[in-house]
Amino acid sequence: MSEKRARRAKIHVHAVQHMDGAHDTMEQHAAGMLLETPDGFRVTYTHKDGGISTRTTVQTIGKDRVLVTRSGGVRSAMHFEAGTVHKTAYETPYGVIALAIRTESVENRLTPAGGTLRFSYTLEFPSQPAIHHHMTLTVRPSEKEETTGENDVETGQRD
Repeated sequence: MSEKRARRAKIHVHAVQHMDGAHDTMEQHAAGMLLETPDGFRVTYTHKDGGISTRTTVQTIGKDRVLVTRSGGVRSAMHFEAGTVHKTAYETPYGVIALAIRTESVENRLTPAGGTLRFSYTLEFPSQPAIHHHMTLTVRPSEKEETTGENDVETGQRD
């Protein structure tokens, strides 16, 4: 069996959130890595969130499940699966926020050469209005065709 190789990639995140009749759009561009895993694909990138560096790992599991973990200034582990609700804690520098994630849809079109991942979900906070999100992650190979081993990408596993 051949070893899977991580590829350097350009990551574009486009997010739209709707709350109380208003909407806000967020765009991020980052350099990152794309790795094919036995279950799907793993995309990792680091970005600034309010001046604080945050590392994001997006792991697809099949075509309809997505795990998003963040570490750094904001820490979270969010699970998205169409038609389900998952409860989680979102750690910020100001404290921990309990929330429920109600996922409406997941559209996974990632391949070893890149692609898109779209998901729509609602964040539900205690005693607060719900916030509806549409997220699109676009992954394109970097111009540098350089590849690297899986150990160069945060995997959560140690050899």
